[in-house]
Amino acid sequence: MRQRAQLFKRLEVVEAMRAFISHHLGDIEVLRAKLERVEADLVAAQKAVAD
Repeated sequence: MRQRAQLFKRLEVVEAMRAFISHHLGDIEVLRAKLERVEADLVAAQKAVAD
């Protein structure tokens, strides 16, 4: 019985994680785009310092 309860609890956690990820998927894309811009700025700054 305890094993069954643990399995149901894990299923609840997985469903909650799935809902969170699908709800925040757009936010992740925005953060990824910002990260790419920051990385490009860092590369440009490193080149400027090296020159």
